Amino acid sequence: MNQNEINSVRLVKIIKGHASSVRSLLLLEDKTIASCSTDKTIRIYEPNYYHCVKTITNNSVFSLCTIEDTNRPSNIIITNPYSSSILKLVSLSNKRIASISKSNKIQIWKLPNIPITELTGHSMIVYSLLYLEDKDVLLSGSLDKTLRLWNMSNYQCVTIINNVQCYSNNALYRIDNDRIIVGTDDKFSIVNINLCIIEKQITHRNFGTFRCFIKLRDNNTIICGGSDGKFLFYTMITEQYTIMDNNHSADINDL
Repeated sequence: MNQNEINSVRLVKIIKGHASSVRSLLLLEDKTIASCSTDKTIRIYEPNYYHCVKTITNNSVFSLCTIEDTNRPSNIIITNPYSSSILKLVSLSNKRIASISKSNKIQIWKLPNIPITELTGHSMIVYSLLYLEDKDVLLSGSLDKTLRLWNMSNYQCVTIINNVQCYSNNALYRIDNDRIIVGTDDKFSIVNINLCIIEKQITHRNFGTFRCFIKLRDNNTIICGGSDGKFLFYTMITEQYTIMDNNHSADINDL
């Protein structure tokens, strides 16, 4: 992904589905998309026109997690893992897990439930985690407006990026080797973690908070889930702007 593509990010679609906040998105192996919401449902969308093909009702559903086992890659849906106080789980290498639970600390565990250490440094609640397996680095986003990078070989903080605030447990998402998306309020930021700079910020009014993200594997489309129950589709290469609502579409300039 180059700087021209970053500068050309445009909104191309909006899909309505959930009745309330979309908290997590997961891209499955067959390219279908799973989403979960505070409306207590998981929805499965087919990959061609993004119609909902299945709705699962579950009173305890809160988050979708991708657990990656290097020996047996798989996508797993987890509802309320371990306890209701866990905001997010992230699978690390060497059978370790990182967790956050409504505090300014990050817990590191050895599977199945052996505590290893705590990562401290944030001054406010840590809301989101992202593990970069190829770098063996854990990213953490917090209300304290810092993004921290932790070396998982010695559990030390190696970089702090300022003026980046997280409000959601799935607000961090990697889009290429050097860049991540950070969602907050009515905007999201594209952050270069190697250069430690914010390259671009995208604002969308009347969407609520940007809660979660996925990037489609075969193109430059990013799907965002928001607190109003909608999905926004952003592309870095198209100049066409459409809004999708079930079977109806409208030019985004007419809204």
